[in-house]
Amino acid sequence: MKPVVFAVVGKAYTVEVDNKGGFSAGVIIRAEFTAEVRNPRFKNLTTDKFIGIDRTFRRGEILEISTLPGSKYMKLWQSSGTAVNLIKNRNVQTSWIQLVPGTNMMAVECDDLNQRGNMDVTIYYTPLYLEVE
Repeated sequence: MKPVVFAVVGKAYTVEVDNKGGFSAGVIIRAEFTAEVRNPRFKNLTTDKFIGIDRTFRRGEILEISTLPGSKYMKLWQSSGTAVNLIKNRNVQTSWIQLVPGTNMMAVECDDLNQRGNMDVTIYYTPLYLEVE
């Protein structure tokens, strides 16, 4: 018996992220590579700022970038499980992007736009609010 297809979801290279907090918030970007990707970049189209890595990634590698204040890093997990610090590969035009309050349009880019489909990207953030004690 053949499976029934209810929907087909394509890859999205831009996504709206709604920061409901009252302040800009750092993000953790996690990209898993299913094939080669040269020089990936993650851009906040709302602020026109991006963060990028000048390196070619291969299948099975995982990139994690944190722009959280006090905890900024760029790490690579190789397919062997070894963690490598990639801060030296940071694109020189890069900003430590933040999500501004409200709607942010985020985009995935790389040198060869046809390679964008070779990345599974997840963006994590926590909205920040003014705390009163």
